[in-house]
Amino acid sequence: MSDISLFYNHEVQYILALFLTNRELYSEYSTYKDRQDYFFNCFRRFAANYYNFSEDESIYFASVRKEAAGEANICGGGGSRTGASARYFKTRYRIAEQTREKRIDQFAKKYGVSFVPGKDPRIFLGVTEIWNKLDDAEKIVAASKWSDATECAYFDETFETPFPKKVEKILVPLAIRNKTMQKIRNRRIVGSIVATKKIDEDDDLEPHQKMQKQTTTDFILTIPPEIYDGDW
Repeated sequence: MSDISLFYNHEVQYILALFLTNRELYSEYSTYKDRQDYFFNCFRRFAANYYNFSEDESIYFASVRKEAAGEANICGGGGSRTGASARYFKTRYRIAEQTREKRIDQFAKKYGVSFVPGKDPRIFLGVTEIWNKLDDAEKIVAASKWSDATECAYFDETFETPFPKKVEKILVPLAIRNKTMQKIRNRRIVGSIVATKKIDEDDDLEPHQKMQKQTTTDFILTIPPEIYDGDW
């Protein structure tokens, strides 16, 4: 039997933290009585830009609520489809739903859990049933180990926005991830070369020259910022 706790610190939790920092992505949550389906539909649309889910991950990071018989209306327009068309869509939908429910049951058996309303064993950013606690989303993110999600994310496809001091690879969209990480590596290499060259140049200086250079550098670093406004 597998241990469900392996998902508690899964890297997708980082994506979830980033998602929760933008309320516009799930702004209608307060209008839903049962929020689980709505919440995970919104999250998975967002997360698809960052991650390709395995089968088990797709169950853990998705709604596991099973629909009651006759609950869904998949005909649209208040059930406007009739005859063979309506039966066709209902059949397709029911087959898909049965397949989903079977996968949920297999996941529950594999990890030795049960998804009982009010006792869902999954943990997201340190809390259970996060979809019912969205009023406190910002506080939940701030209290988690993924509180720096916003500061470590990068999603500018033009690359005109400067890179953050720290970039988490998982928080870069798949479409620009490789290019982003390559640019960051290249800048680090250039920075390392410049730093090494500076050290080599300093090694060629006489002791008194090194002292004079260090003194000059220290002096420049301690110049008050306001001097650069034109008083220098």
